[in-house]
Amino acid sequence: MMKKMFALASVTALTGLVATMSAVGCSSTISSVEPTEGGGGGLTEAGPKKEAGPPVVDPDGGDTDGSTGKVEEKTVGKECASTADCKVAGSVNDNVCSKGLFGKSAADADDLYGSPVCLQTKCDIGTAGTTADVICDDGPGVCIPASATQNICLPACTFDSTKIDGACAGGNKCNPAYTLTDPMTMKVSALGYCFGACGADADCKGTAGMKCQVEDGLCVKTPVVFAKAVGAGCTRPAMAADPAQCNCNFVGNHADGGVSPDADKGFCTHACVTGAAGDAVCGTAKATWKCTAKLPKLDSAGKPAFTAQVDNISGSCAQPCTMDSECSTLNTAVGGTGTLVKCKAYAGGSFCDATAD
Repeated sequence: MMKKMFALASVTALTGLVATMSAVGCSSTISSVEPTEGGGGGLTEAGPKKEAGPPVVDPDGGDTDGSTGKVEEKTVGKECASTADCKVAGSVNDNVCSKGLFGKSAADADDLYGSPVCLQTKCDIGTAGTTADVICDDGPGVCIPASATQNICLPACTFDSTKIDGACAGGNKCNPAYTLTDPMTMKVSALGYCFGACGADADCKGTAGMKCQVEDGLCVKTPVVFAKAVGAGCTRPAMAADPAQCNCNFVGNHADGGVSPDADKGFCTHACVTGAAGDAVCGTAKATWKCTAKLPKLDSAGKPAFTAQVDNISGSCAQPCTMDSECSTLNTAVGGTGTLVKCKAYAGGSFCDATAD
């Protein structure tokens, strides 16, 4: 059974978009859909260091009711300079451009995406556990919970253990969200969403003057200087009071849905893009740390999942390890009850990870 993975305000502001249905697969060929072990860019644990705020209301208006019989635009994931680029005559016309979309008002709005793309600010998620439940804009988007009451349709992307089949537009990168298993071949792949992944101000190609908050990989109007270094302990209440703490990898709740008393504790990390360049970014942020997308080696039934980690997808920096005891420094930093930071095996290697399990 599929379950919610993200909250837009905590989705590394969300913390990477494909334009065809074929790129994300046909739901009739998929037997199961489940959330990935770690999401992407620390998105199941890590909160944004600068709260994204809700999408700014589309000034052009548009029919968002979905009951008019009009067709979808199918423009989610298309690069755009304005919302006009996301419109299609005769369609529902509820797609908007991510440029200047995220913020409490237009005056303080952020792009988040380095390369602006079309999004849809509302979508529905089904309960059957197939790709059809999460595909939106009639193909090119994937529906992700953005808050307790609203989902957002982001550009979809796909990859398996060896290659990226559906890449993201521009400099945006894929964040794994769901693990898919083909019943015919038993091949495992990931259905994810594209989001910002900047590494420098030059990667912010949307609204003039946007800067890269490198710790999160997001393009914002006013970057903040984080108070805590990578590896330091952090908590959700402290982050809420002062978002300029760090990119926090939260413990979260138990994988079976049980509530953890330490869910709001965690340690500071850094956004990265998998591969040699991402490992270098992580090594600079914290000696010996590397970039991981936390792709599961086994699915929830204990069957083989990903055999390797592909390059060029969103990830987060983590400490490599071979046993739990090597994570003791991080465990002390996090605090809480028991051993909250453990050495966990992922497709890209074993890393110290904050976990409630």
